[in-house]
Parts: sequence; C-alpha cells; structure tokens
Amino acid sequence: MKQACPLASINTLHIDSFNPAAMQESVRGATIDHTQLARGRFRARLLSAQLAEQRVDYGSYNLPLHARGPMPGDRITLGFVLNGERPAMLNGCEIACYKPVVLSEGAELDYRMAPGSEWLAFQVKRDDLEQVGIVLPDHAGGVTDIQPHDQLQLRQHLLRAIAGLYEINEGRSVPPASDALVDQQFADIFDAFCVALHSKTSQQPMLPRHPESSRQLANRAIDYFDAHYSDTVHIGLVCAELDTSWKTPQRVFNRLYGTTPKRYLDFLRLAKARRMLLSHGSERSVAEIAVCCGITHLGRFAQLYRATYGERPSTTAGRSSGRVNA
Repeated sequence: MKQACPLASINTLHIDSFNPAAMQESVRGATIDHTQLARGRFRARLLSAQLAEQRVDYGSYNLPLHARGPMPGDRITLGFVLNGERPAMLNGCEIACYKPVVLSEGAELDYRMAPGSEWLAFQVKRDDLEQVGIVLPDHAGGVTDIQPHDQLQLRQHLLRAIAGLYEINEGRSVPPASDALVDQQFADIFDAFCVALHSKTSQQPMLPRHPESSRQLANRAIDYFDAHYSDTVHIGLVCAELDTSWKTPQRVFNRLYGTTPKRYLDFLRLAKARRMLLSHGSERSVAEIAVCCGITHLGRFAQLYRATYGERPSTTAGRSSGRVNA
C-alpha cells in the first residue's frame, strides 16, 4: 500500500466499508472524527503525501459524512472541493464545488460532505506563502471567490497532480525520475493555489460571528450527544439544556447536516459502536457494545446497523478476531 521516495512519503488507502479509526487522520496531523450520515455501503479512496514541510491529502467518498475536529496547528490548510453531487456545508456555510478555502493553523473543522465528494487539502507553512506575497490574517478562515475560469484551471491542476502522485505511488515512475516528479506535483499544487489566491475577487469569512449562531448551537448539541451517547437522551431535554425551542435544532440540523437531531444521534451511536466492534469485537459481545452506545434494544440495534453499513454487527466484530460471519 505504501511506497516511499527518498524525498517524500506517499500513502494510499482504499476503504470498502465505514472505518472511523482508519479515517481519523485523513488529513495528516489533524484528528478528525467522522460520522456517516446516510445508509449504504461506504467506500473511499484516500491519499496522503508529504514533501519537506508541505503535505497533500486527498479523499473521495461515495456517501455523505460529517467530519469534525481541529486542523493541524503548525500549518495553514488550503482546501478545495473537486467534486460533489450538491453543495457541502463547511463551518456552518454552504460551499459549492471549485471554490478554494483557507483555514488557519489549528482551526476547527466542521464539514458535511455531500454524496460523491472529492476533496483536496494542502498544508503549507505561513512563511512559504508570505515569501510569494500572500499574507493571510492570523485567524484566516473563509471561502475565496475567484473567477469561474480560474476555478476550472485550479481544479484541472489539482486533479492532474493527484493523478501524478497515484501514478508515482503505484510504481509506474522509476527512480530517480519519481523523485523529481513528486517535487513537480507539489510545486504544481503550490503554484496553482498561489495563482488562485493572488487572483481572488474576495474572501468571505466562514465563521459566524453571532454567539448563538446556527453552527454554535449545532456544535453544542453534538458535544452533548458525544458526552451522553451511552445514556438515554431525550431531544426535549437537550433543547432545555441548550435553552432553545424544539423547532430550532430541527431546522439547524436539517440545514447543516441534512438530517434531524434524533437521526444524527443514531448515526453517531452507530459510528461509536462500529469503532468498538472493529477494535474490540473479539473481547466484547455485540450486546455489550450496543448497550455501551446507548441502544438497549438489541434487535433495533442490529436492524439499524445493517441498514446503515450493509452488514451485521457480528460480521464487523468478526474482523477483529479473524472470524468470518455470514
């Protein structure tokens, strides 16, 4: 799976079912929690490459996901949505394909990916950008507006670079040519983003400034779910905890994540259970894990789990012990 060049490291991963642990470092140096937000067999392609102080991460997903967590604290992240069946939601704001995104060091990521999403994240030191005349605010975070022609040019450059990195990793380039090609792919990505940032028409801040913004309300609710997923959770009590009406979280979750708070909690519990089944399925029973994740009705758990991930909980547990379950 991994082939390393003397000047770079390149890793690729193909995922044929949802695996939260494997995806946690889909952006190198970040710790991102993922929740699958639709039923079906999840499939993904991931690539992670590093050359000196720069990093490139790429992902392609067939189903919608919610990704949440802090970005690397020592680099600026330049992001780009290469494909998607509909607009994504990034930090509470809708983001269409082909628009560059800037996230400062350590910024919080709250990203709902649309079905068929394909994205790229390029991490670069602030000094490297300033050396070419790109000076960003200390707390940069926004969607960069560029002309449609420039959007398509940037997309073409990034897709070509990703294809080149896959080709190098698969051994179709022979050293020392591969060393020079890795350097060329990184240079092309850096140059493409620099051209886009120099030609921007505006940069729209993504982070809502109002203290009771929709995103902050959703984050508080998800933090509550994350702390109490093993308990009995009533959405009415969550609303009281958040000092809001019943309708407000329904509207906010539907806009940001395409689902209701109750269904989001179900998806979150299932993701927690899947992580436990994959890592501890040989040590703990399915029933024990279901109860630990707040689902006390084993039949309902098995039904929801199979509908969401396309397999029985026992099949997932069998992977951690080497068993094969029908």
